[in-house]
Amino acid sequence: MLTYRLPFALLLSVYLAACGGSSSSGGSNGGQMSGGGVPNWPQPDGGTAPERPPSVRTGRVIFRSASGEMCCVAVDPDTLTGRTANGQSLLVLDNLPAGPATVTVAAFATDFAPAVEGITETCATLPPEVGQVCDPTRIATPVFESDPLQVVIQEGTQIQIADLVIRALPFLVDFSPGQDEVVNNRVHFVFTMADAVNGVNGNSIALTVTVTVDAPGETPPFRSLTKRVPLTLTPCNDASDPTCSQGGDLGVKGFQAEGTAPKLPPGPADVHIVGQNLDTPPGAVDLSYTIEVNPGDNPPTPTADTPTPTASAVAASDTAQGSARQPRSNSTPAPPSAVMATGDLSASGLSAGGPSAETNLATHSSGGGPVSLLGATPTPTP
Repeated sequence: MLTYRLPFALLLSVYLAACGGSSSSGGSNGGQMSGGGVPNWPQPDGGTAPERPPSVRTGRVIFRSASGEMCCVAVDPDTLTGRTANGQSLLVLDNLPAGPATVTVAAFATDFAPAVEGITETCATLPPEVGQVCDPTRIATPVFESDPLQVVIQEGTQIQIADLVIRALPFLVDFSPGQDEVVNNRVHFVFTMADAVNGVNGNSIALTVTVTVDAPGETPPFRSLTKRVPLTLTPCNDASDPTCSQGGDLGVKGFQAEGTAPKLPPGPADVHIVGQNLDTPPGAVDLSYTIEVNPGDNPPTPTADTPTPTASAVAASDTAQGSARQPRSNSTPAPPSAVMATGDLSASGLSAGGPSAETNLATHSSGGGPVSLLGATPTPTP
């Protein structure tokens, strides 16, 4: 069984100066952690190569200390591997607290790295200009990400870690409408989900919308309702046509997806997009954000000439995207737990379709971000 896990040879050297002293680089107190080494990035054919994939444009490092200190820093991904154009050989995180901690490395296809909820500090780096602030207003999903790496930082001790295992994940190349966008009914969603290595399991892709509607006579007098939006999927591949990214620049494969939500009540609506790739076990993408629905209506979206792929067609595309040696998961990730509704959702409650038997309330999530991560709009199925 093939499992596309990236043996990312990242060398981490950690140094803690004595309390009140200065570091070996001269100029700061506390711990330092530097990264560099020889990476082997995974390739779509199952092999590895030293060149980073075109889908990797920004790196992010998250440091979490057991004592509660946390920081995030966005970097040129080549600083993680010692291959920067300006000769910067190591990423050095400076002034770290002693004790147990974890380090998580991620790579994004965007020119920014999003901040992580609850982490507001930017990790200090040497030289200072190497590190950038993790963006607190825009959202993106990682192309690659490691599991948290356990480290123990001790005064006067250097540790070296030969390998950091980082996985390829399905990610959103673009999506519309975007975070906090104001839209009219009925809301038409368009997004592209792709993977740099494994391909995407089309049967796993789902989009749900959660709104709050009036519930007269109930306590409280409102309820959260979730509607799953039917999606039309079109396979895409940056090596052919249609491409997944603008101009095929990212070298990924997956699906373009589009669908129209039922009529929604005016006000905020929480959007939730999920999917899995064809890795074993599958990697997952899970993105939540909020839009604002206007009382006005859009003209109906033509759908008569847009065939919805059958299960066999999606399965055939999944097989083409993955390896013949890879088992494909046919399970679809569960949509966010909520009251599931059929028909249009109105400010006064449900339409005649009524709710299903699922009655748990949804969890809401919001943040900031653009309409499109990369400025590319998926091409709808002709």
